[in-house]
Amino acid sequence: MVQICGGLFAIVAIVLAIIRVQQNTRDLAIKESGERTGRYLRSAELLGSVRQGEGGSFAPNIESRLGAIYSLGRLAINSAEDYRAVVKVLVSYVRIHAAPEPLLPGSVSGDDTEGGKIRVDVQTAVEILAKPSTHRGVDRPRLDLHNTSLKELELEDADLCGANLSDAKLHHAYLSASNLRGAVLRGAVALRDFERRLPAGCGS
Repeated sequence: MVQICGGLFAIVAIVLAIIRVQQNTRDLAIKESGERTGRYLRSAELLGSVRQGEGGSFAPNIESRLGAIYSLGRLAINSAEDYRAVVKVLVSYVRIHAAPEPLLPGSVSGDDTEGGKIRVDVQTAVEILAKPSTHRGVDRPRLDLHNTSLKELELEDADLCGANLSDAKLHHAYLSASNLRGAVLRGAVALRDFERRLPAGCGS
């Protein structure tokens, strides 16, 4: 009887230990999910960061926006759950801030800054978007960058497979060895100004 009771107690202890481990795992997953959500929301908010300039006007706070873009880029790499949402946010950011004409009050058009050259925050966002998904079974949403001003964009070995670049302004863009298989380039300006490669298919 002593041996039987001892065996039962051992079984109960093992079961309780397994339950505790499972509960701790669930709690950790919930905590990590909450941290990712908070990081995502803080970064998304900083994408609209501005600073007051001369005469009371407001200009983009490039430093804060760059920090937010890099933070979202890391989140896209580390979290399969957030990957597609991050890509869509960054695509929207590029569409707004590299538009030939401002789309939102306070935003600056791509043609009105630095002689039309792409802004550094937009350049960085496109660099992150031009990387393929690293998550198994999670495809990157189509990059819809049509009618954007991406003058002097610099990318090397970028994955722009299937991207919509129709009517984009790509004067002096450098896209050496980039994957443009399936990309829509109708009406894009200055296509001869960059090198491109056409591999067998997307993701290769």
